[in-house]
Amino acid sequence: MEELLIQAVKDVNEKDILMLVDQAFATGYKPDQIIELLKKGMDCVGKEYETGNYFIADLMMSGIIFKEILSQERMQPSTSKKNQNYNGTILIGTVKGDLHDIGKGLFSGLALSCGYNVIDLGVDVSPQTFVDQIIKLKPEILALSGVLHTAIKSMKNTVDLIEENGLRNQIKIIVGGNPLTQETFHFIGADAFSRDATEGINIIKSWTQEQK
Repeated sequence: MEELLIQAVKDVNEKDILMLVDQAFATGYKPDQIIELLKKGMDCVGKEYETGNYFIADLMMSGIIFKEILSQERMQPSTSKKNQNYNGTILIGTVKGDLHDIGKGLFSGLALSCGYNVIDLGVDVSPQTFVDQIIKLKPEILALSGVLHTAIKSMKNTVDLIEENGLRNQIKIIVGGNPLTQETFHFIGADAFSRDATEGINIIKSWTQEQK
């Protein structure tokens, strides 16, 4: 069962993924166990992309499927979405010059399952677009994603423009991606960084608890 689900995600086979998730629930798997299996499959998709076997469309589709599953009511921590506490709005996007979508998709899906309203701006998002949407939507959290090393400069440019527009104190900023380190995180000027989607979710949940 587990290997079949991981393989279905790797193959970006939506029909088999949904069928196997149904079977997993029917045989007693918990939501967090299913999420871990989905994440393993998503990691495989990412590796296939890095080796040139998959295209950006495959990354995007896998992210869409992942978010679709995590938005299901049975994946929610409460019995009904209506009873779920609203934890705030997250504005998320992959920064200018980077087209990677898989990490963003993972983070977005997990955030949705934790009661956040997630507004995804997509990939290759300019600093000005982030600023415009912050002004328009007033999110509590901004999540900047990037996999390429050039994304670090784009992240800094985005944070700098947010600062120039007098918005920095109004929003918490988390950056995510493999090239990030403690040093680059400080260079960017964000509030936190993570190379793992689950760790990133735990960080923003701690922020939400502080605000409450």
